[in-house]
Amino acid sequence: MDETILTILKEAVASPGIDLVVIEEKLQLSKKKLEYYLKKTNQLLVNHNFPVVYRKKRKIWVSLDNVDLNKLISELKEEQRHYLSLGLRRSMLQLIILTVPRCSLSFLASRVNVSKNTVVNDLTAIRKSQKKGIILNYTRKSGYYFQGEEISIRILLIRQLHRVLEAGLDAQFLSDFLPLNLLELSSLREALIRFEHQLNTQFSDRQMKLLPIVIALMKKRAAAGQLITESEYRKIKTTVLDSDYDRISSQMKKIHFLEELPKAEQSFLIIQILSANVVKSKIMRTNQLGQLIDQTIRLFEMKAVLYIEDRDKLSQLLYQHMGPAIYRLKYGIPYEDNDIEEIIQEYKLIFPLVRESLKPIEEVYHVHFTEIEIIYVGLIFQSFLTKGYLKGQKRRIRAIVICENGISVSNLLFETLIKIFPMIDFIANLSVREFYDNSLIYSEIEVIFSTIYLETNQQVFTVTPFLTELEENRLIEQVNQKLYGRTARVDIQEIMNIVKRKASTLDEAGLQSELHRYFQRSVFVDKMNVEKSDFNRLLPVERIKVTTRKFTFQEAIQAVGEPLLKDKIIEQQFIDTIIQKYDERYPYFVIAPQIAIPHAGYNDGVNQLGFSLLKLKHPVRFSPRLNVSVLLMIAPIDNKKHQKAVQAFYDCVSDEANHQELLRQQTPEQLKKFFERKMK
Repeated sequence: MDETILTILKEAVASPGIDLVVIEEKLQLSKKKLEYYLKKTNQLLVNHNFPVVYRKKRKIWVSLDNVDLNKLISELKEEQRHYLSLGLRRSMLQLIILTVPRCSLSFLASRVNVSKNTVVNDLTAIRKSQKKGIILNYTRKSGYYFQGEEISIRILLIRQLHRVLEAGLDAQFLSDFLPLNLLELSSLREALIRFEHQLNTQFSDRQMKLLPIVIALMKKRAAAGQLITESEYRKIKTTVLDSDYDRISSQMKKIHFLEELPKAEQSFLIIQILSANVVKSKIMRTNQLGQLIDQTIRLFEMKAVLYIEDRDKLSQLLYQHMGPAIYRLKYGIPYEDNDIEEIIQEYKLIFPLVRESLKPIEEVYHVHFTEIEIIYVGLIFQSFLTKGYLKGQKRRIRAIVICENGISVSNLLFETLIKIFPMIDFIANLSVREFYDNSLIYSEIEVIFSTIYLETNQQVFTVTPFLTELEENRLIEQVNQKLYGRTARVDIQEIMNIVKRKASTLDEAGLQSELHRYFQRSVFVDKMNVEKSDFNRLLPVERIKVTTRKFTFQEAIQAVGEPLLKDKIIEQQFIDTIIQKYDERYPYFVIAPQIAIPHAGYNDGVNQLGFSLLKLKHPVRFSPRLNVSVLLMIAPIDNKKHQKAVQAFYDCVSDEANHQELLRQQTPEQLKKFFERKMK
């Protein structure tokens, strides 16, 4: 199943008449390479009895709707049963060895339908890729098997299951290769739904696909004598909070869920439940984690120089996400992965700030947040900062959002859509199960935004879980066209005709490509939203002061704010707010030794974006253990436009050589030249 071809088809179905420039940019393909894939797309369509792609100049259409596309994907999945890609084949080999006893080379080759030599090469690659503590062994009597701690081996099994399910394959597909009974999986799924109700929580749709398979295969290993040892059981008991363990264990007993398993085996299941990605949860907050999350939010606000208004909601969402995340990190359990490369580029400024803000949680729970976990925590924060733009319409339409991902992804998508489409009333953010289980309740909803195909007669806009700026613009265009009968398309050919009439020599192909790129990007984009602040422009030499006077904290804040007051960038209220709200028990303004960035919210008397700087010969006390010599005051006008400049300052002073050089500067002119050299 070629993902590039599928993407081309999905884009053409979602946006009939899509320009090839858009597809080239999304897939990072040259014109020549895209032509190659279009030919392969046509071959695929013909092989499955669909008309080929219709082209008119640089635009394409396909004779498929969402129903046809879903049918085609199902057919391709069926074909994939007979031929596995390299990555899937190696994952499947590991799963077979993990769940089927006495696997010989011939048996493995027959199961994945390749030669024995190919399997030998695959097993060599698998051996090299194994983490420390797990070894792939072979004996004549036992065949191929993995050796190591049972917990580590089961985590390996879960990792491979993630890879197979992320490829769009399902339990029925797996049952062709592994000892899985579909009736047993259905029964386990029903039991998990009852268990959800007992826990007052709801697992993500992906977790509900994964957990029955994990439990079934875990039972198979236990039945074969591959059990959690007593020492591993004690380790689980010491690393899991008593309150968490008892909460899950007691609810399992109430509904007799897997009570036939030994306690050690149940303990491994408890880890899976505690680490599972959830959509909704109403568990009671523990004081320790709750306080650490509040501290994380304060740290993030200080480092990003912004103020989050709905802190309670953010705290609640972070708590729902963070509990499972801590257990995933403790045991190396993989998180639901997605194609997030584009979204990382879109929000890359936020992730370093999130990493720093999570340090209190890392220190207390003795975990290290992985890159993927930081990204998903960052998405939760971003959902409270995202700003969209579309001119309002008089008519109000009701809509729901359906996303099969967890809290961080679904909340970011929901909040993004709300801000992109202020004329639409977004009623609810649902999982697929919730939608189908309550179809009558939501039958009067006019519009659905969904990350997956739905069988419904309602108007559905299929969206990716992570909307890039380009995808937002195209979605706006689709909504305007389908819901309001308006189009924002620009006739590039007409512009070309106008230009040709006025120009003697012209690179038509190049100009046409550039015009397409420009209009695809510019349509409906809020110019204020894409403004990028420049540190040196925001800090002119006139607003840099150096003094030999001795100051108290309050006097230093007033002094650094004076240039901003003089230029009417802020009101006195801004300075007063900083002084009144500062608590030296939480010296979050201090971002490096002797360097601080005092600031308040954009609603606290800010007229326009600007910076000022004060360099002190005599450091001022910010806390009993922290003194500051350089104060950079930041006056933000929203939660976004200053971030690039602030990040540039962070990066500069984080370098030890730059840090020391900054502290050595003695005059405003020297400081200005320093910043101009270091932050071009």
